[in-house]
Amino acid sequence: MNEQTKIVPEFIPQTIDSLIASPASATVSLGTTGSSTVYQYRFLEQGANQRLSSWYKWELTGTLLDQFFDSNLYYAVVTDGTNVFVQSYYLTQQSEEGFLTLPTGEKTDVCLDLWDVNPYRTYNSGNDTTRIFLPYDHISGKTLSVVVLGGYIGSNAGVGSESVGAVLYPTVAGSAGNYYVDVDGDYRGRDLIIGYIYNMEVTLPKFFVVSSDGSSAVSDFTSDLIIHRVKVSTGLSGPITYRVEITGRPTWDKTVEGVLPYLYNLNNVNMAADAVHEIPIYQRNSNLDFKIIGDTPFPVSLLSLNWEGKYNTGFYRRS
Repeated sequence: MNEQTKIVPEFIPQTIDSLIASPASATVSLGTTGSSTVYQYRFLEQGANQRLSSWYKWELTGTLLDQFFDSNLYYAVVTDGTNVFVQSYYLTQQSEEGFLTLPTGEKTDVCLDLWDVNPYRTYNSGNDTTRIFLPYDHISGKTLSVVVLGGYIGSNAGVGSESVGAVLYPTVAGSAGNYYVDVDGDYRGRDLIIGYIYNMEVTLPKFFVVSSDGSSAVSDFTSDLIIHRVKVSTGLSGPITYRVEITGRPTWDKTVEGVLPYLYNLNNVNMAADAVHEIPIYQRNSNLDFKIIGDTPFPVSLLSLNWEGKYNTGFYRRS
């Protein structure tokens, strides 16, 4: 028996009353009926070794009534106080082909909440706008996004002059049962996906110099350490925001686009198959909080992170 909750007891509430597991996706999900937050644990075991062990929390669109798995598909039965509806989440890529294709051939899905492919729309030639109707009632407090896939429904013909993977953030209007958004241009017959943006946020722990000895590791938390810069290696990813919070200073955000302007091919998705992002810091580790944020319809894939800085032991000998 393996105890997997030692590192998160203070983060998971005692009110948990719903616990399910999926051997197929190696995922355990915990939630509280009436709460919108679920806590999930994912793992990967190869032989006798555990290669992956991660905890995260997920904010549902509504409050939880029930949850269950069907292979790699996670279902949550939620309510908004009036309506009861079922949400499904693919824990792996939904389509082997993917909706978005990079010039280098990689394919991926969009990352949107309550997404819908090719919703009903109408075109107004008088003001050159397309009205896209939501297939559900609008959820207040969330940002709706329209992703242009770059083709025509049922056709392999390209569009040439219009961007593939363009992202629009229109304002939702209308009333219950008839919510819609208006976007400039003629999008009749175009492949579109609409859905709500959800934020991915990773808060990193304090940076320390760590020395390892066999299977054990020791952090030197008493020495003087100045972090000069952080280097993040990413896989298939879109734009990523790095938030630097330093004690006594305003919060600073640095957004790194998937593809740099001088390397960008016209009419292609703003994503990169791999990249290394360098974020300048120059601050003492004890004064620093560092966050990684993904708040676009594109995925964020984090592979590794390294920091560079000045390490001073003060010529003290430690044991």
